Amino acid sequence: MKYIMSGIVTIFCVLTILADASSKTIDAGLGITFQSSHMLPEEYRDHAKSMIIEQVWTSIVFIESGSEIRIVNFPISLSETGTIELKLVPSTVDGLTEFFIGNERFPIPQVRTFTGHIFNEPGSFILLTHAHGELSGWVERADGSRVHIAPMEETDNTSHHMLYDQQIQSELRKSGGTCMTDESAITIPTPEDLYAYLPKSDKTFGNNLLELQVIVEGTTPFFNGPGRKDSIKTAEFMIGLMNGVNSLYRKELNIAIVIPRLQIWTATTPDPYTNDGNAPALLDEVENRWSKLTTIKRDIVHCLDAVPTTNGLFVLGIANGIGNVCSGGVSNAYSVAGIFKNGLSKINDYVGDIVTIAHEIGHNIGSYHTHNCSFWPPTGLDSCMTSGSAFRGRGNYSGEACYKSTPLPNPGSIMSYCHLTNPSRSVAFTFLPRVSTYLRNYLETRPCIEAATQPGIRMIYPWGQQSFIVGNQTNIEWTSHRVNNVNIEFSTDGGMSWRAIFVSRPAVTEANGTGLFKWTIPDNPTTKGRIRVVDANNSQIKDTSWADFTIAKASLTLTTDLRSKRFGQKERLNLTWAKEFIERVDIEFSSNNGSTWMLITDSTSSSSMTVDIPDVESKNCFFRASDITRKLMSQTGPFEVGKETIALTSPVNNDTLCIGQPDSVLWSSQFMDNSKVYLEYRTVGQTSWRRISTLGHDAVPGNYVWNVPTLTEGIYQFRTSYRLDTSIASAPATIIITSQGSCAKVAGIEEENVLTIFPNPAKEIINVHNIPMICDAPNIMITDGKGRAVIENLTPLRVTQQSIELSIRSLPNGQYFINVMCGSNSLSAPFTITR
Repeated sequence: MKYIMSGIVTIFCVLTILADASSKTIDAGLGITFQSSHMLPEEYRDHAKSMIIEQVWTSIVFIESGSEIRIVNFPISLSETGTIELKLVPSTVDGLTEFFIGNERFPIPQVRTFTGHIFNEPGSFILLTHAHGELSGWVERADGSRVHIAPMEETDNTSHHMLYDQQIQSELRKSGGTCMTDESAITIPTPEDLYAYLPKSDKTFGNNLLELQVIVEGTTPFFNGPGRKDSIKTAEFMIGLMNGVNSLYRKELNIAIVIPRLQIWTATTPDPYTNDGNAPALLDEVENRWSKLTTIKRDIVHCLDAVPTTNGLFVLGIANGIGNVCSGGVSNAYSVAGIFKNGLSKINDYVGDIVTIAHEIGHNIGSYHTHNCSFWPPTGLDSCMTSGSAFRGRGNYSGEACYKSTPLPNPGSIMSYCHLTNPSRSVAFTFLPRVSTYLRNYLETRPCIEAATQPGIRMIYPWGQQSFIVGNQTNIEWTSHRVNNVNIEFSTDGGMSWRAIFVSRPAVTEANGTGLFKWTIPDNPTTKGRIRVVDANNSQIKDTSWADFTIAKASLTLTTDLRSKRFGQKERLNLTWAKEFIERVDIEFSSNNGSTWMLITDSTSSSSMTVDIPDVESKNCFFRASDITRKLMSQTGPFEVGKETIALTSPVNNDTLCIGQPDSVLWSSQFMDNSKVYLEYRTVGQTSWRRISTLGHDAVPGNYVWNVPTLTEGIYQFRTSYRLDTSIASAPATIIITSQGSCAKVAGIEEENVLTIFPNPAKEIINVHNIPMICDAPNIMITDGKGRAVIENLTPLRVTQQSIELSIRSLPNGQYFINVMCGSNSLSAPFTITR
């Protein structure tokens, strides 16, 4: 019972989430639950909490809820929850990004990064990245304190996350990582020089969004870092880091970072470098390799490496000089960032890693460290480093620093070394105003930096003028650039109105950079169908099928009606069917009322076929036709199948047939509804039979009027046989064929012919008039010319006081008598059937 209740609660929660998601306000309490801290040393358990975040919830919140969302009851500290407001950051990857694992190209995984703030708390900041059901990021309060969210490295349950504070953060960065970028000489214009150089009109930020193309490469040790060791997870982590950098560069520099190529080296496809873990030596190898790949357009190549856990100071990152972007034939800007592999817990230092990458790329685009006295005179921009001789050899010493006294910790910034002196081992997530102003102005002078490419979408398929069948699947395909997610919409009225097929689909789903969605054609027949693909974050960016297409229902109908028919095992049957928008069908047979089916023919494109009746005996047989997907079926039946038999009922032994006069031949048959029989005769003593017709006669209805030809008078044998197998035949009747005696006149009923028959000759219906007798239920019989009954107790179609309407459809051509009997009274009249 507990499982049933659990399922009900889960369904209720998901429905509630969906209802809230439509208004973009979502309750975190429906998807996040806290547990006691685990996997941490005892002394740190007051500084962290374990959380389980439901993947269904994260999918609804961070994928399906659009680009702006509000979440209530979200953890904003270890002890508090609050309301947060988030906005999607444009992704660094799009339809133009090439993603390689080793040397093989793969589709780009979906990663969505949001930034925002705590509601009613000015000065707060939030960054959260969602990928594969996991969240990474941090919440920063107005007072500068932070809590961090990171997925735990667990293979059995990837929904486990850790929420931890600055104490844990400082332990993650306990070892001091420094930047070894050479800034001993000023090789680019100083802020004052640049400002004096620019025309007056250019001394403020340009309003146009610029674009910085950064190739990102991950080494094999980076691949082996915590939470990775999986190609797709590694790609998600790299994209998330770069999205975090992008959020800062867009906000403070009005520059979009885009990734033209994402390259991952794994354990099975190792990187081509020999100095992994040694940032300065690795930088030389990266520069040497990529400087030869001049056909791959970029502004910067940035390599992510892993640094081992170590004590003391080590090189965390490095760039090949300051402001090298756009130098050389292909931009000669390269940098390396070390991503921590810490031993404290199996999590990543997300904010620290983003800051390291932003710092090294900051060098590529022109920034010196903020303590550099020569570049930021007269005092530098922070006091975290000192050039005092008493501190030489220590981690907080720099010969370029203006400050000469004991370092004074402060929040610092992206381009500072304040993480070496701050207790939190971190810096503020910002460029200082003087830095951002300089970097923007410097980039505006660089020849390779261009205005950002405008977002665009182009439909590939369906383009229009196609026909689609309800229930089938077809691909919706498109290309895009600078678009993160798309909505796919459908119109049945040529684009006058639209409805959503899929909301927030990744814009790129295929390895070649295109987007694809497998669409099941809905049951909405139309001749004015259209598809459009719309940027989920900007409805003005879209493309539509350029012409209408048709949606139709396929149909399949077996047109051969076999109900209540009886067929023999040797018969052949012509099956026909009508089909619309179906290319091929299967034909099957069942002898057990449809419990099992036997394939007769498969994948035929025809609309008819001749079928051999299977060798079975059953009263519950069916044929069915179905399209090869089994979505459409049509069957006919039930009918019977059995062994064929035949018996002659007229003429019988000793009957006399008259030469030149018609005579009725009557027989009965079983399981010959679709066959013919031969009517055969021979003189006594002959071995071969002569046939009245070489084509045979329909086995049903079982009668034929034979105009006896001029034959030698004598004794004959007469029989009927099965055309498909003449061994199946009636017992022969011995008859006399002559022109003498009673053949001189037609034998019949001698009563006075007072009845009138109309029409005469007749075809299907006769009306008998002038009936003088009054009778409630007359007995009506039709006889042949010899007075033998052909039909007894014939039921009238309609009876009045003076007339009777009768059906004669079952009789063959010939001469007959109608006999009307009422009690002891009887009247008759002749008539002829001619068709």
